[in-house]
Amino acid sequence: MFIPKEQTLNLVRFIRNGVSVGNIGRTSGTCSATSLDPRYDYECVTDSVYSLIIPAQSMTTYENNSIWRCEYFGDAKLKSGDTLLKIGGNLERMLYILDK
Repeated sequence: MFIPKEQTLNLVRFIRNGVSVGNIGRTSGTCSATSLDPRYDYECVTDSVYSLIIPAQSMTTYENNSIWRCEYFGDAKLKSGDTLLKIGGNLERMLYILDK
């Protein structure tokens, strides 16, 4: 998620299926993340761009067809649209291969 320059609070929340899974932002120039689901990783891409990463080994059928959104803490009107996560291919087979 990108934070507009005029905003002073650099903190975003990632939401899956209406439930917060983690927060990330910068305080005093340091990147800091609070994860409510340890399967996900977070990254401060720049001072105003943040990302959530789902490592391949953490991708489960629960993520397939889940709805994701980002929200800015400083202004509830600043948020992404809902995005449907679709996993291509046979997830069970992919997980089997990853476990080998």
